[in-house]
Amino acid sequence: IRTELTYIVNSIKNSVNNSRLWEDFKVYFVKTNPNFLLKLAEKYPDLTQIDLKYCCYLKMNMSNEDIRELLGINQESVRTHKYRLKKKLALSKDQSLRSYLQSVN
Repeated sequence: IRTELTYIVNSIKNSVNNSRLWEDFKVYFVKTNPNFLLKLAEKYPDLTQIDLKYCCYLKMNMSNEDIRELLGINQESVRTHKYRLKKKLALSKDQSLRSYLQSVN
């Protein structure tokens, strides 16, 4: 699976603004994580597309560095978005965002 992940990361890096690539990624992601996006969208209808992207990336256990490179942003932006996402999901301060998303089936 790491080889597939590396392929996806490299593909996204090469076409950050390509919405078709996000759609392709989503198809792959849904095959490996059925119902994840649906459950998140149902439980948290205010999540944006970028929020859902972050959730997918974290569910796939991507590092902050991977996400930073994929989205072409700095580390502080990644941390800020994860902090805001944690608030949207109403997680406690000591609850791990990554662990929570891993538990969503």
